[in-house]
Amino acid sequence: MKIRLPPDVHAYVKEVSKQQERSMNSHIIFLLRQEMEKKEEQE
Repeated sequence: MKIRLPPDVHAYVKEVSKQQERSMNSHIIFLLRQEMEKKEEQE
């Protein structure tokens, strides 16, 4: 799956993933899983 990110979001994900020594893909997955966990906790 390919997703298009606005340039500012792309730059943010790229920078944060670099700081955390992750690929952009793994960082996006990490963020999505955090949101999934938050939702599960609210239910």
